[in-house]
Amino acid sequence: MDLKKVLDEDAGEIDEIDRMFGNYSVGAHLQDDLYANKIAFIVALNFPYYTLAEKEKLGPSWNREEWAMARLGDMFVARVPADVNQAFDAALGDGEMYIAEYNIHMGHLLTDDGRQLFPDDMVLLSHWNLRDELKADYADKQNGPEKQEMITKVMERIINQDIPKVVINNPEFEWAPFSNKVTKAGTPVEAEHEPDTLYQLILSIF
Repeated sequence: MDLKKVLDEDAGEIDEIDRMFGNYSVGAHLQDDLYANKIAFIVALNFPYYTLAEKEKLGPSWNREEWAMARLGDMFVARVPADVNQAFDAALGDGEMYIAEYNIHMGHLLTDDGRQLFPDDMVLLSHWNLRDELKADYADKQNGPEKQEMITKVMERIINQDIPKVVINNPEFEWAPFSNKVTKAGTPVEAEHEPDTLYQLILSIF
């Protein structure tokens, strides 16, 4: 968790060394090591594996210690090579870093008629910050619905990946999500859509 702290918290620019630590898993070789020194076999012999159905049936009568022993039985059901674990963790790390740098500068969002709905300094991380703001705007009886409609359109642009690349984590441009037009200091700008990074990351995991 400490190695990923810079990625998970808004602590400024993420450096390449932060990416390297974020993709490093200290536990990737643990299972291999425990098989090599025979601990895995001792655990597997002494702590049986229970299926989900068995856990649902027996679990209500288990105490904390019995649940801990059952969870030990889950540890060595499949033997996954360390390089596979490390590759999987690296792919997940890439996905987390992609999200960690995916900020939307809400104060630079404009309606199609040029109005600004959100404060100048509001910056929201996709997607849970956008979700939380969407929920919070229910309390704004006057402007809430219009704000929610704009956030919804931002989310749609992100999902469809037709969001302009230059407006992601960048306060230098204004963006009208409904028309998808980008301006800089009021001057129209030709902006390319975000590349298919999201789907490339998903495919890399599988």
